[in-house]
Amino acid sequence: MKWLINDEQLQKGYHNAIAVLHRCSSDIGFLASSENKDNYRRVWARDGVVCGLAALASKDQTLIATFKKTLQTLGDFQHDLGIIPSNVYFSDGQPKISYGGLVGRTDTTCWYLLGLALYVQETNDWAFLEETQPIIQKALRLLDIWEYNTGGLLYVPLSGNWADEYIVEGYVLFDQVLRLWGLSALQQLQPAADLKSKIAQIRTKIYDNFIQLDEAKSLHPRTFSMVTTQEYVPACFSPAGYKNYFDAFGTAILLFTDLVPTNRAEKMADFVSSLTQETKTKLVPAFWPPVFETDAEYRLLSENHKYEFRNAAYEYHNAGSWCMVNGFAGVALAQNGKVAEATTLLKAVNEANSLGENGFYEHHHSLTAEPKGTRYCAWSAAGQVLLTQSLNHELSWKF
Repeated sequence: MKWLINDEQLQKGYHNAIAVLHRCSSDIGFLASSENKDNYRRVWARDGVVCGLAALASKDQTLIATFKKTLQTLGDFQHDLGIIPSNVYFSDGQPKISYGGLVGRTDTTCWYLLGLALYVQETNDWAFLEETQPIIQKALRLLDIWEYNTGGLLYVPLSGNWADEYIVEGYVLFDQVLRLWGLSALQQLQPAADLKSKIAQIRTKIYDNFIQLDEAKSLHPRTFSMVTTQEYVPACFSPAGYKNYFDAFGTAILLFTDLVPTNRAEKMADFVSSLTQETKTKLVPAFWPPVFETDAEYRLLSENHKYEFRNAAYEYHNAGSWCMVNGFAGVALAQNGKVAEATTLLKAVNEANSLGENGFYEHHHSLTAEPKGTRYCAWSAAGQVLLTQSLNHELSWKF
């Protein structure tokens, strides 16, 4: 590929990341990790699509073929109700399918629609688009149902998206912008009047409830008394009010859109970049600020886990550092004119992924930079590939 980044270490790191994606490739799609540990050797919707986006950005035809297998596996086991599986694996030749744990996963269906649309845009595989029409239509209808009040925003249960042990719930920023991205990409492929109308409704609702915070138009009647920052938009709100945490992943996707006024988008991008000064990893934490034991939300956080508590302050979702999330954050910086800051962030991603003999760990402790979780995580590698390709001017996600 054409290298515009004249840095030998970054080029080497990119090739290491590509190698991890190849090791995580299987005949049913991308596995979450090449490690034979717990439930990581499965095709996950969110991990698989993130890896698929990296495959598309890399132009590696073998990886792109694995992405198609990922989409086929997920689509093959779509629930009759329209739900895209959280994960799929085979045992003794029999499929084992999960649609979630204590609750379902709202974001998996959004990830699938996004991945499918971007795959077809890149490959012109129109036959696959035609083949998946029944899957698409069931998924679109399900997302409309998950609004519950037909108000344009998805209502997400606690543990209902990638941050499944964190405290976001209700109208969650991340899920709204992910859905908007997927629907917008789909509309570019096959324009439809009803889809165009739904996209317009979602855009308006995101603007009124997260960006402009217009008390006369927002869903919550006490908007102004609850939201206290202009440096970023709140992570979520529910009937009980807003949670004023910064969500790096949701903010990154929001910054791919044109919903945020230019001067506000610049301030938000500056805030994203400034958070790297709060961590030893020099990465943007997944959520900010940390939730401490003295905080009112800590009890909810400490109880929200299935196997063991992992969300001590500066770890995991609780202000921990994820190379996957930072890949998207870096792309957002680059696409909003912060190329120098994005390059600095890529160097931090490369450094973090190289720890433990190129371990590509799941996440890192933000204060100590200690690698945490599973090694050789495919989406940790994918984050590095995505940011690298964005800086090589081969990636544009504006919508």
